Amino acid sequence: MVFQKMEQPELIMAEALIYKSLGPIRNQIKKIWLLNKSIDIIYGIAKSLLFVLPLLAIACLADWVWDIEEETPLPFRLLMTASWLSLLMVSLASYVVLPAIKRFKEDETALKIEQTFPEFDHRLITVLQLSRPEARFDKKSEKLLAELTVEVIACYPNFNFNDALELKKLKESSYRFAPVFLFVVLALLFAHDSAKALLERQFLLNSPIPRNTTIINLPEKIVLAEGEEVSIGFDLRLTEGYIPSMGKMRWKNQAGKALVIPIELDEMGQWKATLASSIEDGFVTIRIGDGRAGPLPVIRKNRPTLEMVSAKILMPEWFGKRPDGSPYEKTFPKGDIGGIEGSTVQVEFKSSQPLKEATLVVKNYDSNLTPETMPCALGENKQTLIVRFNLKLGNARYQVNISNQDGLESNPNWQRKLTVLQTPEPLVSLLPEQIPGLVRVFGKDEDTDIDGLPVLIGKQFRVAYKAESYSGLSVAKFRYRINEKGDWNTLPLQEFKPESEKTGKFLIEAGSFENSSPKAVIDFYPLPSDDPWKTPDRRLAGGRFDFQIGPLKNIRVGDKIEYFVEVTDMNPVEPKTGQSEILIKEVVGLDELLAWWRRKEKETEKLMQLKNKQATVFEGFLPNLTPKP
Repeated sequence: MVFQKMEQPELIMAEALIYKSLGPIRNQIKKIWLLNKSIDIIYGIAKSLLFVLPLLAIACLADWVWDIEEETPLPFRLLMTASWLSLLMVSLASYVVLPAIKRFKEDETALKIEQTFPEFDHRLITVLQLSRPEARFDKKSEKLLAELTVEVIACYPNFNFNDALELKKLKESSYRFAPVFLFVVLALLFAHDSAKALLERQFLLNSPIPRNTTIINLPEKIVLAEGEEVSIGFDLRLTEGYIPSMGKMRWKNQAGKALVIPIELDEMGQWKATLASSIEDGFVTIRIGDGRAGPLPVIRKNRPTLEMVSAKILMPEWFGKRPDGSPYEKTFPKGDIGGIEGSTVQVEFKSSQPLKEATLVVKNYDSNLTPETMPCALGENKQTLIVRFNLKLGNARYQVNISNQDGLESNPNWQRKLTVLQTPEPLVSLLPEQIPGLVRVFGKDEDTDIDGLPVLIGKQFRVAYKAESYSGLSVAKFRYRINEKGDWNTLPLQEFKPESEKTGKFLIEAGSFENSSPKAVIDFYPLPSDDPWKTPDRRLAGGRFDFQIGPLKNIRVGDKIEYFVEVTDMNPVEPKTGQSEILIKEVVGLDELLAWWRRKEKETEKLMQLKNKQATVFEGFLPNLTPKP
């Protein structure tokens, strides 16, 4: 727009109106100044960040690289923080604080506006300068002011002073700051934890830098056995292709004493650190390659120990029960256990410390067999435990492993010997032969011996026996065969149960009761215990019965019958059977039987004569022999 010269009547405008009319223009100029000042502050902040952020990124990168193998030294971190922080303070002071405290200068802003709008042709700055009281020193200046003011006011509405804003600075700062801002945003999005930790470390916080390698299975504290050298193993999860080059453990106690302990690979490829017995309570930080952990407290404590309270075995149920229904038991003061297979071992312990867990390990003589392992139940106070397990064939030792609340195990583990006793076969013996239907007279004279008595065809012969077994006696059988031909035949012997106490006491050497009739048959009678609290029933048994040969088919005079008594114990898992000696009965007719009796009588007479002769020979030498009259 071209300014036109004003007519004379306009110069006559009142001076008060002229001054008042400049108010909106001055306000607009001040507004432009304030907006430009804000732009300068924003521009200063962006410019300061452009200087500082690259240095801060370099400091973070240096910290990240140094921290890969070992902790970045604190002096170096202080130097890096001081560097970028000093640059930030200088930049903010130069580019932000100074523009912010700069005072308003109307002429400078007006000059910038005139540079934006050359059409003013210096009229705006002139009007502003001449409008000040000190600038009007004669009438001519007032007239000039009035004329110029009218011209400026007339053309002012035609100009947008916002065009004088220095928006170019905002564009320039945004173009420069955009890449840096984008880098920061990407770092926070895709490496939030690392970026956060690195920034915190630049403010001298001890934040660990997240890494690809992670130390796992580390507790909240490391508890070591008192006075022992301890090796600590570390399990690592590594990114593919990354192999740590070194490892360190830094220990520091409460008094400030520090020690660096190497972490090395053992022959099995596991990272381990060996802590000497001199390492006391304190804290450790762990670094293996770019992995780290800590600080973790290190505490020395005593290992737990076990004291045996009692050790015993409970006999299996088949062995028998005491009168109150409880199993029979046997104690072992030293803890070395010996018992039959199937017995229950019960050992009670007391620990010196509350326990976290306890485990029983039963080992076998055969080292190729895997030991049996089972947990042990702890008492309410966590210091008592009772170990129970069944004794099995092949067991050699049992061991109790314990660990306290801090994971310290007992050293050495408590262990004792196991012996699985082999129960012998039942012992069975046949009693001296008896004549069926007659009472056997027991004495010392040889004439009472009728062993070898043949059996009359069609009749029977009496068998009496006794048996005993540690494992109890279950059943008895009579086994026989004729002329050594074929398999042995079996005749089950029925268990005898007295109906009343009138039968009297059982005579084990006779196979019958005191009041039994001569013809009474007692196939199999297991005796009750004399003291059921100490010994179970059925340890002894006996009986007598008549074996009828009449029903046997094809039996003839001259045949020979072999026979024995067989008894089985009470073990249901591995029952053992014992048998008596095998005797032979010859089947004879009446004439042969009478002939046998006559021979027996002659033999008896000869035996009596021999005894008398022997008494004469030893007369006077044996005090119990009376001289022959």
